[in-house]
Amino acid sequence: MEVSKFFALLVLFWCFLSLGAQTTLSPGDIAIIGVNCDNPDDFAFLTTVDVPAGTEIRFTDKGVDSSGGLRKYEGVLKYVAHEDLVAGTIVVYRKDSADFIEEGAFALSTDGDQLIVYQETDTGRVFIYGVNIEGAAVWQNDATSANTSALPPGLENGYTAVALREYDNVKYNGETNFPCRDAALNAIGNKDNWVGSNSTRYDLSSFNDFSLPVIISAISGEFQSGVVRLFWKTEAELGLVGFNIYRASGEDSGKFLRINEKLVEARGRGTVGAKYTYTDSEVTQGEKYRYKIGAVDLNGLEIESSPIEVSTETCVPQENFHIESIYPNPTNGQFVVFLSVQKSKKLEIALYDCLGRKVRSIPSRLFQKGHHTIVFPIGGNLPSGIYFCRVSGSGGYVRTKKVIYIE
Repeated sequence: MEVSKFFALLVLFWCFLSLGAQTTLSPGDIAIIGVNCDNPDDFAFLTTVDVPAGTEIRFTDKGVDSSGGLRKYEGVLKYVAHEDLVAGTIVVYRKDSADFIEEGAFALSTDGDQLIVYQETDTGRVFIYGVNIEGAAVWQNDATSANTSALPPGLENGYTAVALREYDNVKYNGETNFPCRDAALNAIGNKDNWVGSNSTRYDLSSFNDFSLPVIISAISGEFQSGVVRLFWKTEAELGLVGFNIYRASGEDSGKFLRINEKLVEARGRGTVGAKYTYTDSEVTQGEKYRYKIGAVDLNGLEIESSPIEVSTETCVPQENFHIESIYPNPTNGQFVVFLSVQKSKKLEIALYDCLGRKVRSIPSRLFQKGHHTIVFPIGGNLPSGIYFCRVSGSGGYVRTKKVIYIE
């Protein structure tokens, strides 16, 4: 398995607090960007949201039948993220990939096939993405053979799924600079942006860098005094007009519904961010709720964050760690990160530019409970500008602070 953290998709970079080890993804949170059916089989997928360590995702060559279920035969690959995957990460599956566990006989056919991405959740199966490379760039009505498949329920061809002309090997070859996640999914879902070959395998580890602006640096929620309070913070608000709040619960069959009557107005300006709170009083004690925040830009396009879970049984969450301050800031060389850790935890400290590319990092190590002072050397070959110091731990917990570097 190969992971590229420099494939920076121009979508909002959501650094969020996940309150559970397993995160339930939504359609389009993963997008397939390449498949080689000529032996040895491999494929590549792109994360369009942050995916916390421990998240399980399944990939199958089984077709979807007319009732929306998977055929009984063929195989499944279960992928478990062994580290936090930031939005824009590319993961490449190869036969010797340790992070993929084979269940059944997974083998992509050179006579046409499909690759379906899904999760098994407490509320049922959730399809995330699908690629069909059988026939004339259409989804079939039923899975009548190992080579055919209907469009998975909940997916939209051209957006969260793509049907391609039949080739042994296919690869996304379109635009790599997008204003938002929706534009990226539309481009990847456009069959005309793909290339195919029956004789040449594609190098799935070579993709052009996409840009990834850092917008949301934290999102969390807590239950107190009978209401749920959501908190989020932006580091920059380039072209944003406001936010929508979405909630899902068992009462709504797990579907996310918008709960704000009016757009939560953006208060930041350009590269200056802001802090926000939203109170949801329509909750029942003893339930679990999931929330997503959608950021709306000047063109009306909306990008949704990955969901967080808030339990109304107890007051959650308890903060794992936070960045107290960074000094000096601005800096013309190294800076010092003052870090407070509430519980011993393995953390990585990294520096990202405004395009979401990791430009410097300190190797992940265990930090004991207490206060820590970490010297972060920037070194040379970096242009002056705005950067983001990002501290991340397991389970999707992330904290970010802006750093101004003057060369």
